[in-house]
Formats: sequence, structure tokens, C-alpha cells
Amino acid sequence: MTGGYDKKRAGAWVCLLLCLLSPAVDVNLDTADRPLIRVTLGEAPSAEAFAQLFVDLELELRQGAPIGLLVDARTTKSMSLAHVKQFAGFGKRNHDLVAEKIRALAMVIPSAMVRGALKAALQLNTPPHPFEVFQEFDAGLAMLQPYLDGAGS
Repeated sequence: MTGGYDKKRAGAWVCLLLCLLSPAVDVNLDTADRPLIRVTLGEAPSAEAFAQLFVDLELELRQGAPIGLLVDARTTKSMSLAHVKQFAGFGKRNHDLVAEKIRALAMVIPSAMVRGALKAALQLNTPPHPFEVFQEFDAGLAMLQPYLDGAGS
């Protein structure tokens, strides 16, 4: 079409703008309910955002009391080998800090593929604290509750 309104092109631009302006979560570290710390992973977290998560988590662990960690990957569709290595590497590099500051870890992962990737990471470096993988958010939160009740002590 030369000049005038191109419906397909206009629709593509609207879609692009909505994608750019939407508050899609890549990776989010939420400390508002400390001693519960929530990590929310988006549909396909970038390697850079995943790496920054571990920088932020390390800083948070160094400055505060013990926590319960809830990883919410309900919308995550894929994890790469790089993600698995980052996850396992964080635990290995920070073993003593993790042992001291994380009381328990619950991961909510409905996707079998993502669950398998994170279970592989846990096998590469077994955490020094209780951990479980769940398909339902409420089950993960319930698992953490006893650890949260005593996290500040």
C-alpha cells in the first residue's frame, strides 16, 4: 500500500508499543515482606537480569537477618544452561552466607521443563538449607511459614 492507512502495519506498531510499555517482569527481588523474600521470574528471564538477581540477593543476605526465600516461576516458560550454571554457582560461591542467612527455599514452578532445569541446578550444588519444589504458590508459601516464624531470631 502506498500512502494511506495500512491496518496490518498499524496493528504491528500498536503491538510493539504495548510490548515496550508493558510492565513485564524479567526478574524481580521483593524484600517488602521480610523475612519472606520473593523472587519472581518472568516468562524467559535474560541472562543479564538473572545475573543481577544474584548480585542483589547477595547484598540483601549480607545486610539482614535470616530469611525464607520463595522463588515464583509460575510464568516462566524456559531456562537455559546458563541460568542453571548461574543458580548453582551462586550457591557454591556463597555457601557460608547461604547457610547462615537462608532458613528455607520454596520454588513454585508449574512448568516441567523449568522444574527440571532448577532441580539440575540443585543437584549440582545441594543447598545447606531445606528446599522443596512446588507446582502451587500456596503450597510453597505454606512450606516456608514455620521458617519465617523463627527467621528473625
